[in-house]
Amino acid sequence: MVLIDDFLYHYRANELSATHKYAEDFDDNRMRLLEVLGNVAAIMDHKIEEMQKKHSDIIERDLMDFAVVAASGVIVNKYYHKASPLSPLGRWKASDQYLKNTFIDKSIHSINFHELTNKNKLRVGFMKLKLYGLLAVSSRLNRRGGQNAK
Repeated sequence: MVLIDDFLYHYRANELSATHKYAEDFDDNRMRLLEVLGNVAAIMDHKIEEMQKKHSDIIERDLMDFAVVAASGVIVNKYYHKASPLSPLGRWKASDQYLKNTFIDKSIHSINFHELTNKNKLRVGFMKLKLYGLLAVSSRLNRRGGQNAK
């Protein structure tokens, strides 16, 4: 075994594969596929529209919950990562700027605090109070606790 710094790629052409065969009806097959996919897309659009009408509040709440968790993940795993080149103040500023995204800001400030898990209550609280360093520390402590519990 030898380790080299080059990225190598081996391509094996199979002359019997569908991509190498001439298909006289290739265009017809593609048109049928497009028709089927168009019908599926129309059905999905209709179903999604029905679901949004019936459950729009639930969908929006779930999306906001996801936005909060995703935003905290960006802060912890990017701006407060040990390999981040940012200064402590730079980390704070970058986190604060990131959370100014309209949807994320709306999610953090309009989420129903009482419906959150304790972990997410901490996340939201730290983000509302702009205590991003504490968010990162609590996240790391939580991970370590989870690893020790295994």
